[in-house]
Amino acid sequence: MNPFLNWCARASLAGACLLAAPLALADAVPASVSPAVAAKLAWRGEAPDMAVPEIRVARKGGFLSVQSDLRNGGEKDQALYYRYRWLDQHGNQVGDGDAWKQLNLFAKAQQTLKGTAPHLSVADFRLELSFETP
Repeated sequence: MNPFLNWCARASLAGACLLAAPLALADAVPASVSPAVAAKLAWRGEAPDMAVPEIRVARKGGFLSVQSDLRNGGEKDQALYYRYRWLDQHGNQVGDGDAWKQLNLFAKAQQTLKGTAPHLSVADFRLELSFETP
């Protein structure tokens, strides 16, 4: 059994598993996204022509800074919402989280999504992507 699931089975508080679990994906990340990048994504909705080819992470002045490339390989423009969820070294969310930002990504275009952590204690992140259906 998965060690995390085993821990959840033994947890005394029912909500502990929900709070400690990695962000669940509502839909499968497309195969065009590498496993390393997919581990940093929470993908909601269907967008088969979308890909995140690269994510770059650096520390600037002690703050975690992230740049994520998002590519629309399809023939149609794609409307989406995105935000970064900032996590501490234990996987707990830091702060209230970023607000959702809207983006219309043109067909055959690429855009870089940028985010900077709100606190020095941030050690990790998840990029949440939500795709609208036309």
